[in-house]
Amino acid sequence: MGRGRMKKIRWKLLGGLFLVAVFVLVGLVSWMAFRAYSMVSEQNLLWKQTEQELLAKGESLSVDDFIPPEIPDERNFFADPLWEDLSDRVPVEWAGTTVMKNHVPEKERRTYDLRRPFSERERGNLEEAFPEFSPLEESKNAEKVASALWVRPGESPISRRRAAQFVESASKIAEPILSRIDDLAERPAARFPISYHDGFFMGLEHLAPLLGTVRWLRLRGWAALELSNPRKAAKDALRILRLAEVLQNEPVLISVLSSASMNLQAVELINGGIVRHAWRAEDLRGFERNLSVIDLIPGLARSLRFERPSFNSSIETLLRRANNKDLQDALGWGEDAPLSRVGPYAGGLDSKPNHPNSCRLRLGGFPAGRGRLGLEWVVGASAPSPGQIRGLHERYPRGHGPNMLTA
Repeated sequence: MGRGRMKKIRWKLLGGLFLVAVFVLVGLVSWMAFRAYSMVSEQNLLWKQTEQELLAKGESLSVDDFIPPEIPDERNFFADPLWEDLSDRVPVEWAGTTVMKNHVPEKERRTYDLRRPFSERERGNLEEAFPEFSPLEESKNAEKVASALWVRPGESPISRRRAAQFVESASKIAEPILSRIDDLAERPAARFPISYHDGFFMGLEHLAPLLGTVRWLRLRGWAALELSNPRKAAKDALRILRLAEVLQNEPVLISVLSSASMNLQAVELINGGIVRHAWRAEDLRGFERNLSVIDLIPGLARSLRFERPSFNSSIETLLRRANNKDLQDALGWGEDAPLSRVGPYAGGLDSKPNHPNSCRLRLGGFPAGRGRLGLEWVVGASAPSPGQIRGLHERYPRGHGPNMLTA
């Protein structure tokens, strides 16, 4: 009898402890839900305040405000079949996400001659004409092969001249494209069809061919100076400066930096002619006219201001196209939920070295003097699980991390 009574007491005690545990657990979950709601509300309010402050200062938070206006085809440098396949984009699956990408293989693009290696016949002809440079690399693109053979320290004037002759012969591989670009450069305006609203995936396929063109022009210009043909070198230098202008209306940082790189290559070529006393007064006046109008600061400032709305658009695009429901659920976005708004944060997208098929997305900034904010997750073959998202919440203290994305 005493044993049975003790058993009942034990079960009652265990039941009471279980109810207490359930009560504590429910209370803890409710408190966490309340805190999460409070933090989201706080960040919503913070973003609204910051948004109003930025708008009051005259800042733009819309991608549309930065998109260059349309221009007539007859005035547009890029309105030509040469560039058409660079903007031929279709939706493709990439790292668990649907993105817009160019689907034309590089070898089938009209600009491929700027980057392709020598054909077997071309390589054979060059090795026969310039046996001292034989054998030529088979897989490396022709411009890099020519650059590697160009003026080396300690070489004699004779070998430098032979290298210049090699460059002149090798550049014929790109001559049809260089000639066409030379004609197009006479058009007074330029606007490549960039998908600005796609953010990280906006597509800047025109930059590589333009930079490849400039490398050939620079190399050909140096060779012309070495072969006592300064008129041809001056023309190439001026053409490089013109191609740098082509990118000036693009509010994208990489375009601004590419334009600056082109200007630098032109200046180096011009300086090479000055050292050799190769330029006529007419050439120098032409350089002065083109160099005097270069002002990189306005373009740089505009591209930095464009980063904010572009980054917002990138996050929205990423979440809208994401196929991983766990990611959206963990962040509080369902299929019909409003997408994120990112505050005044700068960001970037870069490869994660140990995961070649993934990328790391970082958000950070200094809104309203609250201190540095940060968030990073891996978007790759699989997006972060709810557990990983919770880990990020634990990693960043209150007011940091994923809560900076407010629905």
